[in-house]
Amino acid sequence: MRCEHVMAQSETLRVLSALIGGRDPRSTQRLPARSILNSPDVLRALLLAVNALEAAAARRRRRAALPPNVGREWTSAEDSALRSEIAGEESIQAIAARHGRSTRAIELRVRKMGLDGGASRDAVH
Repeated sequence: MRCEHVMAQSETLRVLSALIGGRDPRSTQRLPARSILNSPDVLRALLLAVNALEAAAARRRRRAALPPNVGREWTSAEDSALRSEIAGEESIQAIAARHGRSTRAIELRVRKMGLDGGASRDAVH
């Protein structure tokens, strides 16, 4: 279903782009000059729709690139594992990968748990 959604969005963008360009999306023939689709207000609305669809697609791409646990609450099991990993002096990058979180999230959690001892571990291992 997700693939169908992406395909439908790409088809929607194709249709909107054709209309913005003054073309019939099916035949690619030029639309009549007096067509309502050539009205400045309608063209602005079509452009806004294209921008909104493209922005939503960009958000989905950015979200897909994030670690899987971004925004999720920390569990007590994760906190316990983090304590052990920090005590074992593992790198922040390795810990982040294991937890499915960003390095920044690990750094902030370490600080919140008081495990950083006031020192930065940015350059650890």
